[in-house]
Amino acid sequence: PLDHAGEDQLVVTIPEGASSGPITVVGSEPGEISNSLQFSVLAPDEGGSLTDIGSFRSFGEPEYAALLAVASHGRLVAVGGEDGYLYLFDSDPASPGYQEFASPVDLASGPMAGLAISADGTTVYAAGTDSPAIRVVDGNPANETFGEIVRNLPVGGEGLGSLAVNPAGSHLLAADNYESVLHLVEMATGEVTEIPVPGGTVVGIAIHPAGRHAYLALAGDDPADLAVVDLVEGSEGFGQIMAQVNLPDGDPDPIPVGLSFTPDGHTLYVLTSLLSGPPGRAVMSIDVTDPGAPGPPVLQADIVSAALPVSEDLKVSPDGGRLVLNVSGEGIYQAGLDPFSLGAAPEVPLGEGELALAFAPDASRLYAADAANDM
Repeated sequence: PLDHAGEDQLVVTIPEGASSGPITVVGSEPGEISNSLQFSVLAPDEGGSLTDIGSFRSFGEPEYAALLAVASHGRLVAVGGEDGYLYLFDSDPASPGYQEFASPVDLASGPMAGLAISADGTTVYAAGTDSPAIRVVDGNPANETFGEIVRNLPVGGEGLGSLAVNPAGSHLLAADNYESVLHLVEMATGEVTEIPVPGGTVVGIAIHPAGRHAYLALAGDDPADLAVVDLVEGSEGFGQIMAQVNLPDGDPDPIPVGLSFTPDGHTLYVLTSLLSGPPGRAVMSIDVTDPGAPGPPVLQADIVSAALPVSEDLKVSPDGGRLVLNVSGEGIYQAGLDPFSLGAAPEVPLGEGELALAFAPDASRLYAADAANDM
């Protein structure tokens, strides 16, 4: 299948064992044959460096937000829209629509602020800033209802923000976009529990790989901290905040803008940013071997940047070997994790504005939703 078409090259998947050499391209008409072309077989980069292999844009004039999610099977990518649309991208090499967008889904909920995909990869959850309901969209291309809203989940409030679904698919977490409240939705019944959150509105949610705890990034800076929610179903503290993690003090305090766990669940990495005063970012790690009793934050790297912060992101790779993060106006940085080693410069010069990042499940690709350039 064709992976990428550029002005001067095509990138395609070829059979195992093929070698570099000349090839002949046969056209669709009988007897139509091109001149001989030279091709090269490229091996994966063992160093793990990032290479920009192309950009894709939905038809029409999409307006992307910094929202991105990849299904667990790797065959579907969902992108949220500032224009209130959900964009579904076919990332299945065996599909006839490979690397194409399906028709945009009009959510009628205002600019999108929350996006999540179920653990089995068949359902997309979307939320907007102007609606108190979560839209449930069919994400299975084999269904006749693919790309359609199949359920509305009324949550409450005036509008919603970040979303996350637990691995069992039994509960969905939705941040309130305007109040310091977390909405906990039981998927089987639609029952909603409101969890008051001290420390500011919730700007990010990461669920521990075991599914028994959720970590919340909070917007308050006096002090700046994270909150931990008990998700152990049937426990006495289910749905309650059981711990908080204070981030280092500053003037102003660094605000958490990105959260990502290592796949073994032992470490949580946090990207922080200064929302006022001299610009700056930092990467911190937190020992969450016991996710209900997290350790103190440990500074791993300071990132010196003159760029004013906007929506930025951090993701650990599914194999646990590295993390990526973006700094607005500069690009995507990469760090090795054993030991921690952050590159001195961005590897991919994206990031004029807001970006969202997500790895393919096998860590072979990194997707980035570029809100500034809508691609």
